[in-house]
Amino acid sequence: MFKKIQKIKQKGFTLVEVLFALLVLTVGITSVLFIMVRNIKNSIEAKDQIIAAELMQEGIELVRNLSDNLDSRIVTGASYTDTDYRVDTVANTINFTNMDTNRQLFTDSQGVYSHTATGTATKFTRSIDVADDAGSGQRTITSTVSWNGLDTIPTPCNIATHCASADSVISY
Repeated sequence: MFKKIQKIKQKGFTLVEVLFALLVLTVGITSVLFIMVRNIKNSIEAKDQIIAAELMQEGIELVRNLSDNLDSRIVTGASYTDTDYRVDTVANTINFTNMDTNRQLFTDSQGVYSHTATGTATKFTRSIDVADDAGSGQRTITSTVSWNGLDTIPTPCNIATHCASADSVISY
């Protein structure tokens, strides 16, 4: 009637195996998180570059629009002030509202960018310069946008310094 009690050998993981498995899991999860964070950062940087390119183009088109449709004084080179912009032919610049002291761009409630400081401040800064190409009957428009958040245009202006610039030529 007596049964022999046999010692049952239990199978399972040792502490070393569990620690090694946790190490492998930790390295894997950390790598995935690092890649995800890096991709988010790259996406934000790409978005900023696209916005800067559009703001550069808009700056050039603002001057072209003024030159073609609104005011012939840009073509003749006379200095003058308007409610939205000021043309300074001595410095060869067109300064839009509030751009003399602050080149920072702001957005309104609809997300429209402007130099008027009534909206939300952005990290974008824009400078628009117009240079007279002496004797050629042409002017070069240079639109420069920076997204370094410092209200400055860095030198040199390149992607590494969070800056982009474009030139266009208009005839007069």
